[in-house]
Amino acid sequence: MVKLLPAVVSFLLVLHIASSSKLVCHMTNWAQYRPSIAKFTPDNIDPFLCTHVIYALATINSFNQIIPVEWNDEQQYGSLNSLKN
Repeated sequence: MVKLLPAVVSFLLVLHIASSSKLVCHMTNWAQYRPSIAKFTPDNIDPFLCTHVIYALATINSFNQIIPVEWNDEQQYGSLNSLKN
């Protein structure tokens, strides 16, 4: 029974992942500076693929507000938010 427990837990984990209805995508603000085909911007995200998008990197000021790091972060935020539509 003890030897069977890890196999059962692994099976249940795989089953849970396979049946999950969430797909979290991650993008970084510096990906826009990659050369040629490796360049990645919010325009490259398929809105029908990702249910959630994590955007990195940003910073928080002393008023607990998100402030841009890169020169075009506000534009990037807007592009990501428009994917909801």
